[in-house]
Amino acid sequence: HPIHLVVTDDLARSRLTVFFRLLLVIPHLVWLALWGIAVWFAVIAAWFAIVVGFAVPNYLAPTPFEVAGVIWKSWPLLARNLWPTLQESIAGFALGNGLAIATAIGLPLGILATRLGHVGSFLVSTSAFVARMVPTFAVMALVMSLTSIGFWPAVVGLVLLGVPTVLLNTATGVRDAD
Repeated sequence: HPIHLVVTDDLARSRLTVFFRLLLVIPHLVWLALWGIAVWFAVIAAWFAIVVGFAVPNYLAPTPFEVAGVIWKSWPLLARNLWPTLQESIAGFALGNGLAIATAIGLPLGILATRLGHVGSFLVSTSAFVARMVPTFAVMALVMSLTSIGFWPAVVGLVLLGVPTVLLNTATGVRDAD
């Protein structure tokens, strides 16, 4: 069933029109915030109702008030551990970026490998297979011995481990698609 869409409007808008559209979003954002708060209270109420209604033992699921009490009593400990937890979260984000960097390197190389002909494809594939045979611990040990233990060595190690896999999969996908 083909669908035909004909647009006769040039879609040109003045800046004033766009500005007023921005203002029209504000009530929607207010409602979104109110619904978010209402859902938060509904989840807390449902949690309390389930724990109390089904007589769930405290060691399985404490009530929201008990959790709030423990948070209040343990606040100094939580505050002390806030920074290391944030660092680990940021490190996880950066390691994900390391895989993105590996994709950014391996994807063009894989496409280039298929465009170089049989010899170039053979060389790239062979080097990627050899690189994949190196154990993960060996790569990480090599990177850390050349640099240090920390955030950036982990990112470099992930990039080194990720590029061969992305390279091979991209080359195989492009070669089989052609």
